[in-house]
Amino acid sequence: MGENILQHFHPDIQPLIKVVLSEKVGIGSGNIKISGISSGRPTDSAEGNADRFKLVIPYAGQKITWNVVFNSQKPHFAPDFCFDEDSFLADPDIEFLEESLPSLAAWNVRDPRALLNVISELLEVYRKHQVELLEHADRSRLHFEYSSLICQAEVAEGDVEVLVGSGRQRASSFLIRLQVDFSAIPQPLGNTGEPTATLTVTFHSPTEGGRITPQLLLSLQAEAALEGVGGSGMSLPPFPPGGSCLMDYVPVVTARLQDRIDAAAAAHDRRRELITALFHHFGNGVLEYDGIGFTRASFLLEWRDFYFILHFTLPPGFPREKPVVMFQSVYHAADGKPYRYRFEDFPYNPRTEVKKMAEKLIATVIEYVEVFQKNSIQSSLNL
Repeated sequence: MGENILQHFHPDIQPLIKVVLSEKVGIGSGNIKISGISSGRPTDSAEGNADRFKLVIPYAGQKITWNVVFNSQKPHFAPDFCFDEDSFLADPDIEFLEESLPSLAAWNVRDPRALLNVISELLEVYRKHQVELLEHADRSRLHFEYSSLICQAEVAEGDVEVLVGSGRQRASSFLIRLQVDFSAIPQPLGNTGEPTATLTVTFHSPTEGGRITPQLLLSLQAEAALEGVGGSGMSLPPFPPGGSCLMDYVPVVTARLQDRIDAAAAAHDRRRELITALFHHFGNGVLEYDGIGFTRASFLLEWRDFYFILHFTLPPGFPREKPVVMFQSVYHAADGKPYRYRFEDFPYNPRTEVKKMAEKLIATVIEYVEVFQKNSIQSSLNL
C-alpha cells in the first residue's frame, strides 16, 4: 500500500482508506485493491480532493468490484455504494439497513475502521444474497451442494462464500475455509497473522462441459510455515465424477492437508532433534544455524591444530533424504574459492532413531577429518 494512493484523497478520508488497504476481509487471503480514483468536482485538482473510487474485493476465489462515493465537501457524510450486480440491495428498506449495516447507519468518519466495518457488513449481506440466488430452479445442483456441505458439523455458513455466475459467465464458485490445525508448525520470524487454508471449487457451465475445478489456496503465512518445515507442494485429488459432491470432497481434502501438516511437523521435530545432537557434540564451535526450521548448522572445528568448517544441511525431504555434509578448509583454496568437499560416504537409514543416526554421522565425519586435511593441503599444492 503506497502513500501515493492516500495523498489523492481528502484528509478526512485518508485514514479510512489506509485501514481498508492494510487489512483483509472475508475468508480469503487476499487484500482489497483500489482503482479508478477520481473527484466529484472535476474542475478542481484531484490531488488531495479525490472522493470516489472502485473497491476490487477478493470474494469466493474471484474478484467483485464496488464503487464508493464520498462527498469531499461533506466528508462526515456516510458514503454511497454502487454494486456490480443490479439485484443486490436494489431497494432496501431503512429497517433492514439499520439491522444489517449498523456501521453505515451510525457512520463516524473519525473512526479509522468505519469504512472497513461497513465493507465487512456488506460482504456478509452479499454472501447471504448469493446463497439466496442458489434457490432458483435452474441452480438446484448448486443449492444441493451448498446445503449439504453446511450440514457437516465442521463447515459453518460463515466458512463458505458463494458467487453465482450470470450472463455469459455461468461458472459459479464456492470458497470454503478448511478446518485444519497449523499450530504444530513453527512460524518463521516476521510471519505475522494466522495461517489459513481455503478451497475454491468452480462449477463450470454446461457449454464448458460442466467441469468442476478445485484449487487449494494457502495464505502467505501458511505457505511460509509449510516451506520452512519442508511440507509445501500438496496436489489436490481430482473432483470425482458422478455422484460425489462437496460434502464428500471437502473432508477428503481437509484430511489430506492435515496429514501433510502433521507430516511436516513430525519431520521438523526430527530435524530439530538431529541439529540438537550436533550442537551437543560440536556446540562450542557453532558459527550459525537455523533455529526455526532446523534446516542447517555450521561449525568451526579443530583437529590436531587443523581448523576447518563443517556444514550440515537437512533437505526438505529429510529424513527420507540423507543430510548433506560439507567440509570447508579455512586455509586452502581451489579455483579461487575456499576448498570444499561434499562428504557422502556415510551409512544412512531414514528409519533409524535420530539419536543413533546422529551418533553414526558424527563418528563417520570425525574419521574423515584426517583425509580431508590431506586433500585440502594437496589442493593448494596443485595450484
